[in-house]
Amino acid sequence: MGISWDNRHNSSKTWDKRKPYHKKQKYELGRPAANTKIGPRIHTVGVRGGNKKYQALRLDVGNFSWGSECSSRASCWPALHQEQDSVAEQMVMC
Repeated sequence: MGISWDNRHNSSKTWDKRKPYHKKQKYELGRPAANTKIGPRIHTVGVRGGNKKYQALRLDVGNFSWGSECSSRASCWPALHQEQDSVAEQMVMC
């Protein structure tokens, strides 16, 4: 089982089962979530047409949204106020 963007596993509008007419295709490829953490680490991913996309595994800058206030701001994580959390293996604020 892989991650796929196909719709063949869904049932149709009349709830009947769809018969498979081909196997998984390269253009239906999906990738697992990156679960971005704090710190600089970016991987390149090869995509269709020989192009590249950049997958952020760790970032120290980005857009952060505040749902209850309906606002989002671009901000950076202060490098001076970080310490390693040994239990969760993520960076936490001091």
